Amino acid sequence: MADVNAEGGDVDVPTRHISGLELVMDEKLNRQLMGASDEVKRRFGDMLLARDPEIVESLKDSGMPDTAYFNLATHECRISLQFVDFLVASGIDRDAALRAILTHEFGHYKAFPREIGTALSLASIAEGQWKIETSHNLWKVIYGYYIDVVDELESLINSSRRDDLLAMKRAQAKADMYAAAKGLPYARLQLAIDLAYQRSAGVDLGVPPGDYSDLEPVVKTLAAIDYFGKDKHRVSILTFGGAIAPLVPDTDKAPPPEICIDISKLSDDQINTALDEIIKDFEGGGKGWYMIAKKFIKKVKPDFNDRYSDDKGEKQAGTGSVDEITWRDEEVPYYKRLASTFGLFIVRKHMLAQQWDLYPSSQRPFEAEDELHRLNPFSAPRILPELSQRWELEVGKRPDWSYQVPGLLTLLDTSGSMLGESEANMAKLAAFILGRNYAANHAPVGIGNFSADMMLLPPARGPEALEQYYKAACAQWGGGTVINTEALDRWMGMMGQSGDERFKGMKLTSEANYSEMMKKLTDFERRQFEEKRLTVNAGQKLPQLYERLDTVIITDGQIANIEQVVGWLNSLGKLTRNTIFLVNSPTEYNTWSGYNLLNTAIYNVGKEKDLVGLAIGRSKALVKEAQGGAR
Repeated sequence: MADVNAEGGDVDVPTRHISGLELVMDEKLNRQLMGASDEVKRRFGDMLLARDPEIVESLKDSGMPDTAYFNLATHECRISLQFVDFLVASGIDRDAALRAILTHEFGHYKAFPREIGTALSLASIAEGQWKIETSHNLWKVIYGYYIDVVDELESLINSSRRDDLLAMKRAQAKADMYAAAKGLPYARLQLAIDLAYQRSAGVDLGVPPGDYSDLEPVVKTLAAIDYFGKDKHRVSILTFGGAIAPLVPDTDKAPPPEICIDISKLSDDQINTALDEIIKDFEGGGKGWYMIAKKFIKKVKPDFNDRYSDDKGEKQAGTGSVDEITWRDEEVPYYKRLASTFGLFIVRKHMLAQQWDLYPSSQRPFEAEDELHRLNPFSAPRILPELSQRWELEVGKRPDWSYQVPGLLTLLDTSGSMLGESEANMAKLAAFILGRNYAANHAPVGIGNFSADMMLLPPARGPEALEQYYKAACAQWGGGTVINTEALDRWMGMMGQSGDERFKGMKLTSEANYSEMMKKLTDFERRQFEEKRLTVNAGQKLPQLYERLDTVIITDGQIANIEQVVGWLNSLGKLTRNTIFLVNSPTEYNTWSGYNLLNTAIYNVGKEKDLVGLAIGRSKALVKEAQGGAR
């Protein structure tokens, strides 16, 4: 049985008094155990485990079944001597018995469930489906039996691991027949599983022919389940549980035979890693299964520290009216975690940027403890007290050309046609991937969330700016789709002029900020903005600003003012690198590809896998591949 407790070794195991003869026997048993362990590891492909297995007198007092268990988190494996003796008494050689037990236990690490994320996800599904008032432990029974069945079937169909495990299963099946005749708890459930094994794996467990008509519906259902489909376990456990639930006794009177999972004892790092595994399992159900797991963790470990937890700060205002936009800050942790499982290659761009250099600005008398290279050799003919001078250095900035990761301006379409949250929203996911990876390269990130109106967060650096970017990416307008290119150029133009002290420390994040900045302009400058005479090609500051940015549009392509946007993109193409993600729009993809936009790559995004392995700013030849849909 697999247990994923991080602290499974803290249980108390009774210690027996060992005589001299027993000590010799124990040493022999341990040598047999290590030999069996090495052989089973070899059969599984020479797997590496952090700990060696051990044999204890009994597991009864530890709350474990008196057989064996394996801890996925710590690799601790304990085997009850009573269970070994039972198998030997059943006619199995001791070495074979140890190999059979370890095949089952090591199988939880190598075959199923393998990862803590899988174990956690299945436990959350079972708990959500079967934790009922009358039987709090029913979900544990279903979960425990399911992972055991899948684990053992994986080895029963493998010729190198089958024989030892099959001998153990036959001994257990014989005991199950005896228990069923005595009417013991769980006996008929185990008998039904034995019969299903014989059909699923095509093996003979030695269950004699008899009248099992009352078990036939259960056996038929269990035998028909696909236990080997990697992406089907979350559905299979529901079918499995529905079949065996009527055979599970009252767990209050007959406690479950397996202690299967205790999330409360897992570390925060282990749970965070498990959630990362669950969220990136795109084909297994996606967002729904992830949210079930999060709900489960919140119940069983309320003090869990999620590395992507919700921030409690106020919602970010934007240049659009907050009365017309729907804020969805609660979605930020989900997309932050999902985006963290994606990479993005950003080609550095040759551009003019500010470089910081040290320069000698003044002098002071040279002293004996000063560094010699700071000496001004022309200050005195020799190094003389009070006469020789040393340079005082200051930091200055200068413009210079270099290859750098440019800033990011994401234009995110959140119109009505882009709605849909039953699974991960591809537009929001793309925005998060972009923002996260540009920020990781110390580049400023900004976003324009648009529909019939636009909310703009100009590019900025730092964790706070990235957090506001995320919140803006989750906000939703609804309605029609129009990119207000004139307003965008006007706002970006103001930011381009913010190199002087009038605008130092200001951020354009609301209409109030916009009005405040307008007040700082001269009458001539204000008239330029109010009359909308500033365009992409006007002046010096705006082109320089766009040159330092990569512009990415995420949309379904259904934009009302498409002719204006195409002209704007072509003018931008002379200054910056443009990328367009067309979400769930193969028809629009063909339309946009026909515009032959300057310096623009177009990608069709239908599901998460389309966002894997992307690169921004590739060479012209590769840009043509992107426009042709090549991956």
